[in-house]
Amino acid sequence: MSNIVNIYLQDERLLLLLDDAVKSEINSIELGIKRASQKMKKFERKYKMSSEEFYNAFSNGELGDDVDFMEWAGEYELLADLEQDIEKLRGINFAY
Repeated sequence: MSNIVNIYLQDERLLLLLDDAVKSEINSIELGIKRASQKMKKFERKYKMSSEEFYNAFSNGELGDDVDFMEWAGEYELLADLEQDIEKLRGINFAY
């Protein structure tokens, strides 16, 4: 679900500053998404299951609390949070 936020500002410099800040945050989040995805792919190869299959089994208590599983679950949850954050930021439009 994408929320569109339109922000109208009288101060062009403030508009540019905020736009740059949002773009910078989007770039940072994209890097976080890439890193989390890479870590999850390593676990997927190691344990021969998708992250979604893993997380469902882990959440149902079927896999125990191995250190790898704790880290994998953390990366899965982080990725979900980052994807929500980036969607919100991409829905911001600045206008002068």
